[in-house]
Amino acid sequence: MKKIFCMGICTALLCVSFASISYAQQTQEQMHKRLVVLGDSIAAGYGVASEESYAWLLAQANGFELSNFAYDGNDSTFLRWEIVLEQHIREAISDADIIIISIGGNDFLLAEGLDGFKSLIWRSIRGDRSFMPPIWENFAEKFAETIPVIRALNPDAKLIVQTLYNSAPRLPFLRRTFDIAVEGINEGIYTYLEQQPNAFLVADIYSAFDSRSGMIARDMVHPSVDGHVIIAHVLSDIIANTQTPLPHANIRLDDLACVLFPILLLAGFLLLRLPQKLRFPLNLRGSHDTPKQ
Repeated sequence: MKKIFCMGICTALLCVSFASISYAQQTQEQMHKRLVVLGDSIAAGYGVASEESYAWLLAQANGFELSNFAYDGNDSTFLRWEIVLEQHIREAISDADIIIISIGGNDFLLAEGLDGFKSLIWRSIRGDRSFMPPIWENFAEKFAETIPVIRALNPDAKLIVQTLYNSAPRLPFLRRTFDIAVEGINEGIYTYLEQQPNAFLVADIYSAFDSRSGMIARDMVHPSVDGHVIIAHVLSDIIANTQTPLPHANIRLDDLACVLFPILLLAGFLLLRLPQKLRFPLNLRGSHDTPKQ
């Protein structure tokens, strides 16, 4: 009996040892996973501290080695060219285990230059959305050119594409206007996936933000700190193939944006319509100018 008992103890200890080794191996594999992030200011973490950005949160939580190539102002056209032309990015993509893409917002925001988005909003509010289809078509074209390049460089990486969220304040007419623009971009993502099944996984950030408050920062474009937490949570679930409840987010930022946005929009509208002499009352002559005779 004592011999059997001792054998049982040894067997249990061996099982624990093998389990520990297996766990250590899994942890070691997880620690060496390489995460590459591509895209725009959302992925770059504009407006928050680097350690509050979702790319950093995701890498820290999972022990990933992070290479973040996202930058402010990037759109689908520039993303396509940087993957083709930038050798260091191509090498990082080739070596990556996980690749995350956030793109599409600037295709609208910068469609008519840095200040052009304001005029597009006014046109949309007045019911003129004729400018939207060309933007959608250009995005779909560039996106369809980009994914095959990434897959040619790395056919085995887990590739995740984020959907675009609606950043408008909780005002029905603005939400609907932004929704139409956002839906066109997201449709380009889903259409490609229908045509090329298994090309990538979709992180549905649109849905994660749409039913929640506090996701948008004061600039009414980029994610807040809470928004970055939610994006990191959604991406982590996709990487781990799990589905866990989203954490709570506060509503103060959305409430503030709801009040400020109409005021800022009206102020910008009125300013654009003021005569130039009133807008620039101190339009002084430079010292090198020659006075009129």
